[in-house]
Amino acid sequence: MSVLIAVMVLIAAEVMALVEVARAIGVGPAILALLAISASGPWLVRRAGFGVWRRTKQRLAEGEPPGSEALDGIVVLAGGLLICIPGFITDVVGVLLLIPVVRARAGRIVAGRLARRIVHVGPPGPIVDVESHPAPAPIPPPTDPPGR
Repeated sequence: MSVLIAVMVLIAAEVMALVEVARAIGVGPAILALLAISASGPWLVRRAGFGVWRRTKQRLAEGEPPGSEALDGIVVLAGGLLICIPGFITDVVGVLLLIPVVRARAGRIVAGRLARRIVHVGPPGPIVDVESHPAPAPIPPPTDPPGR
């Protein structure tokens, strides 16, 4: 329910932002700006994403896990998604997420929230090595009592 309310508030804010921009520069230029920014989203994401991909490949070639690079990739994708959604507010947030300094900060915030949600990592209970323990004896099938 809270997600629905957040989406409704975002839509209302986007409409108000569009009206204000249209008042400032005119309806035609406002719509053209909106379309141009939304259309440039894939190009901007590709440009930012190649750097993330290059660093990820470098870490993997060095035999290290790409922890922060993977998080960078997720933030770049989120930024690209926001840019592709028509609206000035989502475009501004999306472009900000493509800037490396902002992307790093957003990645730390996301990582912190994910870390707080993780309660327990690993199997529940003790670990039993099944190869070092003999299999239990099979349970014999029930037999009919004598005299029946």
